[in-house]
Amino acid sequence: MPTLLPFRSVLLKSSRIFVDKINVYLQTQDLNYSLWQVLATIDNLAPCSLTDIANALNISQPAISKRIVDLENKQLIDYLPASNRREKIVTLSPQGLKHYQTCKQQIDLIEAKYKQDIDPQALQHATDVLAQFLNNLQKVDSHE
Repeated sequence: MPTLLPFRSVLLKSSRIFVDKINVYLQTQDLNYSLWQVLATIDNLAPCSLTDIANALNISQPAISKRIVDLENKQLIDYLPASNRREKIVTLSPQGLKHYQTCKQQIDLIEAKYKQDIDPQALQHATDVLAQFLNNLQKVDSHE
């Protein structure tokens, strides 16, 4: 009988391999997964501040600022007027929205390819477990 990997090992290894597969596609689109996460967050929250993006992705403000500059250079985001001169508000540019939607479709297909042989109920259960795990992590982090 095969030895089962611990939860952490399965989670981290599958995440790393999945991101690698997504990155193979994103590189053909002059993106990487880090930039993709920012585009997806902007699409989800827009219009939003850089602080909103940093909080949503749980990464530092300087890391977000660097990614925003990269996306701006690719003409994938637009800045909107902010009430505070120091705050930057962003949204996807028309070109950015089109690029995001194209990439999202392909990433959805990549995901579907690797989920196709998984029982739908088992997949839903795994999703529920991971959602609860994420929720627990976020609760602990907010109380530390």
